[in-house]
Amino acid sequence: MTTSIHAQHRPQRVLLVLAMLFSLLALGPASDARAQTEVVVTGSGFGHGVGLSQWGAYQRADDGDTYEEILAHYFQGTQLVNYDEASPDHGPLHVNLVYDTTSITLVARDTDTPLEGGGHAPVTVTRGSDTVALTTNEKATISWGSENDCDVDFFDQSGGTIASWPSGSCDMNFVWDGASENPSTAIEIEGCTLTDFGAFENPIKPCRYALGADIHTLDNDSPARSSAGNDNSYDGLDVILSIDIDDYVFGISEIGYDWPVQALRSQAVAARSYAAANLDAKNPLNEKCGCHVYDTSKSQRYVGWGHIGNNRGQPDGIYTQTYWLAASMITDNQVLVHDDALFNGVMYNGVVEAVYSSSNGGASEAANDQWGGPFKEYLSSVDDPQSLESPNPYRAWSCAVDFNTIEKRVLGSGKTLSAIAVTERNTSGSAKTVTFYPTVGEPVRVSSGTMATLVSWDCNPSRTSLPSKYFDVTVGVPPDPDAAFNDIADSVHRSDIEYLAELGVAMACDAGPGSFCPNDRMRREDLAAFMVKALDLPPTELDYFTDDDGLPHEADINSLAEARITRGCNPPANDRFCPDDTVTRGQTAAFIVRAWELRDAGKGNWFTDDDSSVFERDIDRLKVAGVTKGCNPPENDKYCPDRLLTRAEMSSFLARAIRNLVAP
Repeated sequence: MTTSIHAQHRPQRVLLVLAMLFSLLALGPASDARAQTEVVVTGSGFGHGVGLSQWGAYQRADDGDTYEEILAHYFQGTQLVNYDEASPDHGPLHVNLVYDTTSITLVARDTDTPLEGGGHAPVTVTRGSDTVALTTNEKATISWGSENDCDVDFFDQSGGTIASWPSGSCDMNFVWDGASENPSTAIEIEGCTLTDFGAFENPIKPCRYALGADIHTLDNDSPARSSAGNDNSYDGLDVILSIDIDDYVFGISEIGYDWPVQALRSQAVAARSYAAANLDAKNPLNEKCGCHVYDTSKSQRYVGWGHIGNNRGQPDGIYTQTYWLAASMITDNQVLVHDDALFNGVMYNGVVEAVYSSSNGGASEAANDQWGGPFKEYLSSVDDPQSLESPNPYRAWSCAVDFNTIEKRVLGSGKTLSAIAVTERNTSGSAKTVTFYPTVGEPVRVSSGTMATLVSWDCNPSRTSLPSKYFDVTVGVPPDPDAAFNDIADSVHRSDIEYLAELGVAMACDAGPGSFCPNDRMRREDLAAFMVKALDLPPTELDYFTDDDGLPHEADINSLAEARITRGCNPPANDRFCPDDTVTRGQTAAFIVRAWELRDAGKGNWFTDDDSSVFERDIDRLKVAGVTKGCNPPENDKYCPDRLLTRAEMSSFLARAIRNLVAP
């Protein structure tokens, strides 16, 4: 089972190191105070947290790790091998595309690559001895009946009937040239769309499949679904794609196609290993679906290949998707193996089920903590600070519920709750057990999953759980309605944010006029707006950059450039500003030094970790000006120049600059 990033097309950069500090949380006895009290769950990460962290891999790749190093960290004790050598007799992978439908239409579509002599290959449909060949835009409609039989009607592109098959078996095959390197034809499921998580533009795609040995249909009386002795209780029709495992990896859509190359490669190997482990283990096929894997996050997200253009893996090609295709081909046939790779206690070929999720709270979960069962070295808990240092939009989240509501749900009517505590943690440090202490009676202990359900009803009615199990539980009062922002009460940067708000510098975030979003990333575009307000810079008619047209703060970006506080982000041309990038601590030093025209670097070399940074002299000037002390108290001998900043952290830099420095 995997959990993907869920369509994060333009990575957001925010920074928060979430400390897992679980302490006993007591509440005073006053009933009027109780009525104003909330139980707040704050956490980080998205998904089950076991195995590879996609955002952690992103940051590790950005820091220079190879995909081999990334995989070795998240899957301890594994080795990379050639799958054909580890499992020489493996067949094609069976992917369930549609589960239990009573009516479906499959359409022949052209791809962008015609046959060598022109034209496109037909789709040959067979059921027993019956055969029909479909050409471009012709279709087959299959209708399932309650007696486990199917009617099939074939139509031309104008809607005219080509042929009709009477009621009979629902098991039939659709074959085209999908096994060739560049298929000329694809099969589309009419009326079906899917979300291609990696796509920048038009992520909603038709369900179209170009690569594959065949697509076949199964009814609930098929041997493939009754091989394990099921009682034929499944209703409807399933649609299954048979495909070579490397061709299958081309169609995985789990992360952004523009991610760092080594992160793409690590995802490709993990996806292939997950599929290969299921292929080796599930023979005969899983009777519930007639498949090895589903095309959803129940297994891993598969969107087909061919709808993005038949251009195999040129990194400088038209489509950003080609970066993913290149990563898939470079890692061709590579899988992870481990001596302890067992499925239901049975050793197959040692290929590990390389599960992954979006992110965690700073350490991955051990599989035995999350799902039970024996300890597995390759799915043990490992440190993962990169999951919190990356542009991960799930680095921090929170959920607040009225105290009386939780009290009643846990204890029922007539009992009073005095305290809440996280009393047991997993190997990773995440919450395992939350204990509720009534004023009278025995404590009530619930799992972290139950706790998540208790509060998620109020936080998000459509969600039955929280984003992850990495959370802390606190008790506090709701935000002050008269405060500048309603979401900064717990921020250590609150006073600096309020100071900027009083000056008219701090601005609300996209969440609404009362929200500052202190833990969100500080984008370069937002920083421009903050600094223009702080310095009262005049507007300009000049347009300095090509990538900010129409943005809310385009005028502020131009004012910042006119004042020579920014030079752009793509030297030597510097015709781009990169408004959506997150500001680093090193860049912050440069912005403030230019804005306040700081010159004094003192003795220089104040910090030990900026010697290779282009911002070293600016960082030294910032230190002498008293705007920074460092990033690792109490020693403060480091500056962390590459660390990404949150809106709250950037506010403290600006507040100190305004307080300590004479405006230029």
